[in-house]
Amino acid sequence: MVSLYSECSLASSHPTNRATIPPRVGPFKYHPAGVDCNLFDWYDPPASGFMRELLNDLRDVMLSLRRNKAELECVVEELRTKEEEQCVEITEARHELAALRLVASKDEAKIIGLKPDKSRLEK
Repeated sequence: MVSLYSECSLASSHPTNRATIPPRVGPFKYHPAGVDCNLFDWYDPPASGFMRELLNDLRDVMLSLRRNKAELECVVEELRTKEEEQCVEITEARHELAALRLVASKDEAKIIGLKPDKSRLEK
């Protein structure tokens, strides 16, 4: 009987990228036979009191920074809204100022037209 892997290798001259783990076994459930390295025991020794205190302090600082960040984001959003409102008010004030300048220039032209000329008064 020919296995599935040998049939594939006979059918194709290219190497296959098949996993050595059968698909019915999840990748984290697979342990090669006879291999027990205790990786986590070796890599993560028991934490000392200093390390536990340090890690707890770091966690507290991170949580505090996240809260501060959220508060600052709220403040920034409020200020953006206020800025947009002020930009609208400034634009309206500029339009009003331009209209007043136009009225003032027309009034100035009328005043200049009403001033008597010295040449006419001398006659």
